[in-house]
Amino acid sequence: MKKLFFINMTVLLLANACRNAETRDVAMINADRGFIASLDTANYTTVEWLDSLQNFGAIQEGDSIKVSFTFKNTGTAPLFLSNARTSCGCTVVSFPKEAILPGHTENLVARFNSKFHPGYTHKTIVVKSNTKNNINHTLVIEGTVIKKIGK
Repeated sequence: MKKLFFINMTVLLLANACRNAETRDVAMINADRGFIASLDTANYTTVEWLDSLQNFGAIQEGDSIKVSFTFKNTGTAPLFLSNARTSCGCTVVSFPKEAILPGHTENLVARFNSKFHPGYTHKTIVVKSNTKNNINHTLVIEGTVIKKIGK
């Protein structure tokens, strides 16, 4: 596994070799740390999602709601979230890009736009992380969107 890590790091360095020195240095400092951490399987950590299901109840069609999913790094290595995919373009996600240290708690925030989604809705978010208790974690937003009457 360490060989794979070093091979991938070499590829990243070679890909940046054509940039000027200043740009290359900044790029390496700001490299996708979550991606790099996902390659280092020997140092995976664990995460506990304190609320992986959020039910927003009932809202009017066209309204937007914001929900927050709380998670905790329960392992001994820094936790990185490297990606969050939603099941629909109606949901936008933001999550911490920096390391979450062992024992620390953070939030992933999702905003759901109910326009054109009347009725019961069930949206998923798949979060990728450097965790040994599964690298993909599924979060759910659900509730009822009351159809807008009129125009």
